[in-house]
Amino acid sequence: KAIAYMGWVFTSVWTLMGMETFCLALHEQPELIRRMFDRVWAIQSRILMRILQFDSVGAVTHPDDLAYAEALTISPAHYRRYVFPWYRWNCAMVRESGRLNLYHSDGKLDTVLEDIIGCGFDAMHPIEPKAMDIVEVKRKAAGRITLIGNIDLGYTLTRGTPAEVDAEVKERIRTVGPGGGYCVGSSNSIPSYVPLANYNALREAAFRYGRYPLKLD
Repeated sequence: KAIAYMGWVFTSVWTLMGMETFCLALHEQPELIRRMFDRVWAIQSRILMRILQFDSVGAVTHPDDLAYAEALTISPAHYRRYVFPWYRWNCAMVRESGRLNLYHSDGKLDTVLEDIIGCGFDAMHPIEPKAMDIVEVKRKAAGRITLIGNIDLGYTLTRGTPAEVDAEVKERIRTVGPGGGYCVGSSNSIPSYVPLANYNALREAAFRYGRYPLKLD
């Protein structure tokens, strides 16, 4: 099956307007903001409906960066007003079609974690280690959403050794894997400067340690 890639509701609106203009309009022109989000989703929803016509699509990934490493980009109240309603509609359509719905956002999402789960996503990526503690996220979200990623791109995958990659994957599976709900992956998209040996170490370690029942002690 293919995993379709569509979304960028929040990201599309602010990039079309520019961040400064967007932030001013949140305060001064809320109706303009509403119309911008409605227009972007009108386009994205047509794409989603077309995607869901293909039996070869097994899941839909919805990327939309909501945060920096230290905090959300805008207030949670704005996300709840303008963004999350569209996420819920998206998730409902994907779920009714019998597919999985995956979500991607960089950054620190602690304050909207419950909102993201409540929208109905099946999994969340990439749980950046510089922004969130994946063990704590697993504790809060266990059984409600699968966590994908978290293997560090800041050092391990980019500048570390294959042995260090192997050790980090093993540790992540040991601490987050029990009970299921974790999928090994990098802490963002794999860039071209990740050494092939490290990428292969990531892949091979996932197969080596990620089989149930887990035996990592």
